[in-house]
Amino acid sequence: MCLPAGKILLDEATLREIIDQMRLAVPDEAVVGQRIATERERIWAEAKTHARRITEEAHAQANSSPRRPGRGSVARQRAREDSGAEAELKANALRAGRDGQVRVLTN
Repeated sequence: MCLPAGKILLDEATLREIIDQMRLAVPDEAVVGQRIATERERIWAEAKTHARRITEEAHAQANSSPRRPGRGSVARQRAREDSGAEAELKANALRAGRDGQVRVLTN
């Protein structure tokens, strides 16, 4: 029997022995690394799906809620009031000479 150049003929037992030796030669880290990579891809796909679902729900909720004019201006006014009240507390504490309490109140 004549085989093409570079080809050899193996019996099944020899082939199985070579495969077993190759399995033993592959480090466990490579197998574990492959499992980790597969798991990472699965988690990433789940996270993207979850993020997409949250975004869609947020858009649906934003589109279904009635628009209230001036909502941003109310928030800005409330922020101004809050920072004004905080500034007043700091000033009162400084006037009373309680610098240590200023830090406590603002932290």
